[in-house]
Amino acid sequence: MRDWIGPMGDADVRFRFWGVRGSLPSPGPDTVVYGGDTPCVEITTASTRVIIDCGSGIRRLGNAMMEEPDDRETFILLGHPHFDHVCGLPFFTPIFIPGQRFRLGAVEPHDMRLLMPRLFCRPFFPVEEAMLGSEIEYFQPEPSGRMKLNDDVAIVTRPLNHPGGCTGYRVETGGVVIAYCSDTEHIEGETDRNVLDLMDGANLAIYDSAYTSAEYPNHVGWGHSTPDEGVRLAEIAGVKQLALFHHNPTRSDAQIAEIERRLQETAPFAFAGRDGMQLVFKAAKSKAA
Repeated sequence: MRDWIGPMGDADVRFRFWGVRGSLPSPGPDTVVYGGDTPCVEITTASTRVIIDCGSGIRRLGNAMMEEPDDRETFILLGHPHFDHVCGLPFFTPIFIPGQRFRLGAVEPHDMRLLMPRLFCRPFFPVEEAMLGSEIEYFQPEPSGRMKLNDDVAIVTRPLNHPGGCTGYRVETGGVVIAYCSDTEHIEGETDRNVLDLMDGANLAIYDSAYTSAEYPNHVGWGHSTPDEGVRLAEIAGVKQLALFHHNPTRSDAQIAEIERRLQETAPFAFAGRDGMQLVFKAAKSKAA
């Protein structure tokens, strides 16, 4: 099982899973290996932090940031505002702290400027948006385009096939490419060009694997995909490593391990993401092109 691949130097790119479960947090004795927190991943360079999605896993990320403060410029990107992707933000400690700065982005039709006061509001949460201590700047990437976040990191966005809309992200920094394709549904007999655009040659691709191929026919239209489709797309796109993500909340550690074992018989580059797993990539250059 992968965990912290290689030492990290100043020019390297670190990736970490903070939440890999879909739909709702699923703590319990059957989820201790792969974890029960909902979607949140972190990408860091020497000067930049990119967080994608704010599921329950972002709470532990916030705690880690408080324990080891740094001066990285921090961006938070949202795939979509379904509850499993935003439920952790009210418990993300740094957002309450004066002196902390964040840039929050989401693609139309979703707008973080509108989502934040709805998320931080009574009677659902005692702290309202106006009471947050940190400095927050909002931005909106194009639904399908490329944008430099700063001189260090660029992102590519593509729409994904999910009820209500969802955005996939391709993060490019120092010659390293990480593709985030959660909450996307494939269509049998078709190849999703948007997903291929995001995955193209990626060092790591994160792909929605909520259902097995046997389960999928009973969940058509729900907005999720399968490990087998993830492997198929990754092979077409030339992905180096594929992480199964958005695990079904009912899936036990033993079941995920069996899915991973079966998949690796023919696709050794694929593995099941788990809470806390870290990967380090050697950067070829220091700035976003």
